[in-house]
Amino acid sequence: MADSSFIKKVTEFEKDSINAATLKKIEGFTKRDDFDVATITGISRAAGALCLWVRSLEDYSKALKIVAPKRQRKAYAEE
Repeated sequence: MADSSFIKKVTEFEKDSINAATLKKIEGFTKRDDFDVATITGISRAAGALCLWVRSLEDYSKALKIVAPKRQRKAYAEE
């Protein structure tokens, strides 16, 4: 967070191309009981927002695994 371009990196993060290794690393944090948005926000609002972002990325990636093949089949059917 001390990096001057941190906010830019977060806002421009390519969420559609998260690889399995990155998701595995994220899961190491999100499975922890203390990685809770409310708990972390109580300590630091900035860290709480980052926690929420990480959890949202994980949820998005899981949903994308289900939706992506359906999008491909739809595109194929429309051709």
